[in-house]
Amino acid sequence: MELDDLPNLSQVRALAPFSLWVEFDDGSAGAVDVAAVDLRDYEGLLEQLAAPGVWESVRRDQYDLIRWSDGNCLDPLLLYGPLHGRTVAEQDAIWDADLPPAEPTPVLLAVEGLSGRRLRLEYDDGVVGIVQLTKDGGWKDEAEFAAAQVAEGGDAVEWPNGWDACGWFLYEQLTGRDLHGFGPPDAIAAAD
Repeated sequence: MELDDLPNLSQVRALAPFSLWVEFDDGSAGAVDVAAVDLRDYEGLLEQLAAPGVWESVRRDQYDLIRWSDGNCLDPLLLYGPLHGRTVAEQDAIWDADLPPAEPTPVLLAVEGLSGRRLRLEYDDGVVGIVQLTKDGGWKDEAEFAAAQVAEGGDAVEWPNGWDACGWFLYEQLTGRDLHGFGPPDAIAAAD
């Protein structure tokens, strides 16, 4: 299966706490108990989403991710297998059986918050550049934006106010490469 053939999220809405109703563009739809899904890469997510009003704020964002008002997001493909009575690992094995080998994913080494909501980024493969963020992350001022730092593991940029930006997404902006298989994102980037 090619990445373009994977199902995309069409709709999402909150049901009971930690239960979501999801619909994918292949017609698959139903309720999923998110608390029962293997979320080891999203440690602490459910605790953060338990804050008053956050769980109910769920929506599908412009990148077809499941997103909440507190800035947390979840890959909807993690819910596709459980929707069909399979574990995440079982579903991944089905999809991976037909996928071409993945390229090594770049690791973010350094970030510097610049004026005008720009980030200077450096990756482990030598890519260095500046990205202009198009979305407002709720930063009060330039100083708060400048407090950007590399998240543990080098897969994201994070700020003390709780906002983060996916390191791969930013890498795609710098290089024009599509690491996710979702097509080019809509931010503006300019390489050094």
